[in-house]
Amino acid sequence: MLKLLRKKYPMVKFKLNDFLTLRFEHNKTVIYVKNEPFKICKYLLTNVPLTEVNDFESIDQASEFYGKQLEYEITPKEVGLTPEEEFRGHCSNLQVWAENNYDTLLCHINLAFPLLKKLTSVGDPVAKEALVQEIVVRFKSKSTAVQVFLIEGGFLSFLEDDYVDDLFQCIVDKKVLHSLAGYYGRSQNLRSEIKALNSLVQMDSKNYTNNMVLANRYIRNNDTKNAILAFRKILMLYPYDEMALFFLSHLYTFERKSSKAKKMLARLKNSKIKFAKYKNLSALDRGMYKLLKLNAFDRVGDFRYRASEEIFETWKA
Repeated sequence: MLKLLRKKYPMVKFKLNDFLTLRFEHNKTVIYVKNEPFKICKYLLTNVPLTEVNDFESIDQASEFYGKQLEYEITPKEVGLTPEEEFRGHCSNLQVWAENNYDTLLCHINLAFPLLKKLTSVGDPVAKEALVQEIVVRFKSKSTAVQVFLIEGGFLSFLEDDYVDDLFQCIVDKKVLHSLAGYYGRSQNLRSEIKALNSLVQMDSKNYTNNMVLANRYIRNNDTKNAILAFRKILMLYPYDEMALFFLSHLYTFERKSSKAKKMLARLKNSKIKFAKYKNLSALDRGMYKLLKLNAFDRVGDFRYRASEEIFETWKA
């Protein structure tokens, strides 16, 4: 056991290694990385029954099962723990974590991964090696909570694209795919966003929003063939959907499939139009076929992108 624990009075500082130190300040445990304050430890999970310890593979599982309940129902003070004893507990826990090469099974993900990221940024070679390895290992655990945390925290950016592609097969929850698609959308990684949306649609094929977003992303990627297939799938679920009919009429026009474009326009005329600025379908009809007649296709891709974005944003609003 640590010499720290044998002393009559608690230490105000405990150094784990050259990069990581814990300090007891104002009755709080504060983690320091390279002498800079990183985070205050707010809670110490102490009440897991000994008979059930082996039922959990990680601290996260124990915390998920007991943590919230115990955090609010039983405070450290109520079980006789002083702030100094909490500090010693945090020191002991993080010492075990550091001595085991930052194994994230031994530390809650809310602390372990941000701390690993920070340690990597200040040059800790053990943390740098562990970060990538731990991201892959924990993502492959197929825990929805862990996978969403890693995605939303931006930790996948530390992996090579090949690594990330391999991780797709470890996703079994549509909540994770939704989070992943959003992450790639914010990162402007269109190829990976489309892949995530495809997997999401395969898992939940009747979800209107997911199908519509996927179709829109195909347009943004100038992938007319798959955009048409995506909108046709929407029409199979919702035969008179105005958005799908409108986009298909445009896509068929640009693909020089005038008969199919006319059919989409005819169905669109028979539906209730959502957008006031598209009520003049006769003008829309003439405008699209004028494009065909003038052979104005030099900037078709750019036009499709801008038109789809404008209409799609209106639809979302």
